[in-house]
Amino acid sequence: MRETYRATIDRYCATCHNDRLKTGGLALDRPELADVAAHADVWEKVIRKVRTGMMPPAGVPRPSTAEREALLTSLAGTLDEAARLTPNPGRPL
Repeated sequence: MRETYRATIDRYCATCHNDRLKTGGLALDRPELADVAAHADVWEKVIRKVRTGMMPPAGVPRPSTAEREALLTSLAGTLDEAARLTPNPGRPL
């Protein structure tokens, strides 16, 4: 993950979602999460929560619209590219 987006996550997300607090059972300060594609389930959840405005919650600092969109674009783009390179159509019915 690019450093600029890591800084955004550290500033607005990891203050609650860290290895010590694990708010919502989620710790975004773990080094292994830098590999977005390897942890698609975690980052898809982050994308959903941030995109819908559920996170960060009301009353705490939030990234600017530009920061939020840049983060979401980067995460979604990384996940889309990984899916394109290694498609997983699921199992046959």
